[in-house]
Amino acid sequence: LTGGGTLTVNDPGSLIISGVNTRTLNSFTLVNNSTSVSNLWSSSGVGDIDFNNGTFTNNGLFNITASRGMNSTGGTNLFTNAGTLIANSTTIATIAVPFDNTGTVDVQSGTLSLTGGGNSSGIYTVASILDFGAGTHTLTDSVISGAGTFRVSGATVNLMDTGAASYTITGLTEITSGTLNLGYAGALVTNLTISGGSLVSGI
Repeated sequence: LTGGGTLTVNDPGSLIISGVNTRTLNSFTLVNNSTSVSNLWSSSGVGDIDFNNGTFTNNGLFNITASRGMNSTGGTNLFTNAGTLIANSTTIATIAVPFDNTGTVDVQSGTLSLTGGGNSSGIYTVASILDFGAGTHTLTDSVISGAGTFRVSGATVNLMDTGAASYTITGLTEITSGTLNLGYAGALVTNLTISGGSLVSGI
């Protein structure tokens, strides 16, 4: 998709991104308003999504089953989730552009790796692995829960609480490198492993 335009997908339509070749948002905005359960990114092979001055906004339902990456190849790029984003990768799906979440991210299987930084105030439900691999991520009043793994592996993650935040990961909170700034009052950290990086509490 190129040329400075905007493509908006509304109900009863569906947004399906598939195939073995790289897809590109080149000076283009893609908006998903559809709540169809058929909406998904299922690319294989070298089926990445490259952003070059690209914007993807999900206001509906979007399911990631691809074990590929959303990459920043130039310009100013952004992935905004204001709806429901489901991660069902068999291995690792990577969002390497800035990612802002005001909706719900539901990590059901595989690993969802966020490496482009971003600002969020939405919900994160983690049944599998949510990984912050690079960049600076500021989560303000986000509700983070689940029996999976919340991992910091190279990023700086700032968990900021102005009164509505909640952290109840009953699985593993893991820091392998990078920094987790844990500013959530009353955060419930059941199982913590630090093999590198740092944990700063009470910011």
